[in-house]
Amino acid sequence: MKEYQKRDWLYEEYVVKKRTTTEMADSQGVSSSTIERWLHRYKITRPRRCFKHPPLDIHEIKRLYDQGYSLRDIGAKFGVSSYPIRAIMKKHGISRRPSQVQNHTTIQPKTLEILKGILLGDGSLYFEKDARSAIFSLGNQYYEYVEYTAEKLAAGGIGHRKIHKIYDSRFDATIYSVQSRAYPELIPLRQEFYPDGYKRIPKSLVLTPDVLREWFICDGTVDRARNDPSKIVAIRICTDAFPSSDVDWAVDRLGDLGIEATRQPARNRIGIRRKSVSRFFKFIGSCPVKCYGYKWPRFLHHD
Repeated sequence: MKEYQKRDWLYEEYVVKKRTTTEMADSQGVSSSTIERWLHRYKITRPRRCFKHPPLDIHEIKRLYDQGYSLRDIGAKFGVSSYPIRAIMKKHGISRRPSQVQNHTTIQPKTLEILKGILLGDGSLYFEKDARSAIFSLGNQYYEYVEYTAEKLAAGGIGHRKIHKIYDSRFDATIYSVQSRAYPELIPLRQEFYPDGYKRIPKSLVLTPDVLREWFICDGTVDRARNDPSKIVAIRICTDAFPSSDVDWAVDRLGDLGIEATRQPARNRIGIRRKSVSRFFKFIGSCPVKCYGYKWPRFLHHD
């Protein structure tokens, strides 16, 4: 029996040492999904911590708000998100400011491709409360990747707010989050990716290297050869949340690129065949950030 298949080893690494599934997988030369499967089999979970925000001074909150601070910026000063700030203001009858004049921008084509790739994965788009603009949001475990995304967006015409560090009690983990400014120019993208209110793979999507690379960074995983962990023998893209018809469509588009893939019915995921692994990585190019370099073959690691 392999080490990662033993309950005691899994408990020691995951619960006691608090290692991530990615770190555990790398040490064993397997994918993180394999580690997750064995954790699930033994029902090994981490105890969740109860997170309580510090006391909130309503007088200080009102003073900052009157000075023009946003709810998110006020929350950052108290070490919380904007939601507790909004709730306590409502409780004390503090009226919100009227909506400001809309921002406008011209989104550069390359930035739009990066944005679409991230939206297929960890990114999301939601309407501002008056539905006149939309906001892009990304949450990720790596600060480097969130910072890289923010810089790419800013360079391509999409301003963003401060990057925040957030404790996610659902997974007992710290994540980093960034949101764009609100732009009416993002509404068509929201309608394209959420035609019925749920995220879909748009049929108008073109799988360019930038789109596919960002999607793989967010939702891709690799299987490595048992006798040579440096060798990648299979690629999977986690598409569990999409309808099977969307996944079948994406498989066909990969085929158009000469990348042979299939939809794996058991978990509704895209599996890229072994003989297309090299072609896939040559198509998407090198990894743009060091934190995700472990997903790439050595010859295409981030410089």
